[in-house]
Amino acid sequence: MSEFDQIMSRFDRLERLLMLALDREAESVIPEDNKQIRGIRELANFLGVSLATAQSLSNSGRFPTYRTGKKILFRSEEVLAGLREQRSRVSPRAGVSEFSRKKAG
Repeated sequence: MSEFDQIMSRFDRLERLLMLALDREAESVIPEDNKQIRGIRELANFLGVSLATAQSLSNSGRFPTYRTGKKILFRSEEVLAGLREQRSRVSPRAGVSEFSRKKAG
């Protein structure tokens, strides 16, 4: 095995160990009573929305986000609570009356 191959092999091993350590750290950040959602893609799958919508929701501040390194994590209960709270602030009638006033005016 060449010196370059040995270095690359060591680098790969270090990278795997680092990812394992980050995963363990991420698991300790979120209590076990909540489902852990890792990343925007998992958030999109959890909510059944597009990646762009999930990113927008994450940036909106409606629910807390947690970061470990480059990973962004969410607690499922906090995500759902944040969306429920947002939904309760906007009543369906408010939207209709606003539209009626704009159209009439």
